[in-house]
Amino acid sequence: MPTVSILVPSKPDAVGQVAWTACPETVPATGLPVNLFVGATGAGKTSCIQMLADGNPTTTEAGASDTKKLGLYRVNDEAGNQYLILDTIGLVDTASTNDQRMEFIRQLIEFVRNNDIRICKVFFVAPLGGRFMTEAVAWTATLMDALGDGKTVSIISCWLCTQYNMAGRLNKTKSQNDLDSPKGLYNTLKKT
Repeated sequence: MPTVSILVPSKPDAVGQVAWTACPETVPATGLPVNLFVGATGAGKTSCIQMLADGNPTTTEAGASDTKKLGLYRVNDEAGNQYLILDTIGLVDTASTNDQRMEFIRQLIEFVRNNDIRICKVFFVAPLGGRFMTEAVAWTATLMDALGDGKTVSIISCWLCTQYNMAGRLNKTKSQNDLDSPKGLYNTLKKT
């Protein structure tokens, strides 16, 4: 039976940092059920994973990325159920080229096939106030087609909106402004 390396979190330290330890896991005969996070660089994919592990979001310089390669992470939901998330590098960025995007998809599909991964859900991660590149629709379709391996794709996909922190008055106002704007992230996604 094949094995795959999965990153397992430690308890967060005093400042909310989580350390990740690589642990080998045997892949079941039916494939390893995994959720896939996809989005632009800086959309909040890795931060969401950190927070699902009870840690703080990642901190980087504006526009920088924490994720340099694909990684499988184990997290728990509030009920204690375990999930695996495949974190990815940014798919559609203003700085990336078509060749780079195709290479990203090629590496992702190779990783999924080589590790007998069964994609359960695809989460398209987008930040509050973020803009979508025109090419995002075409590249998303290319990705879903590649994941389907030429067959009809039956993967459930969801939008995950980041930076919708409802903890403070300013953040609630920012979120409400987005909801009220016809060009806001919420209404843009509602139309798609």
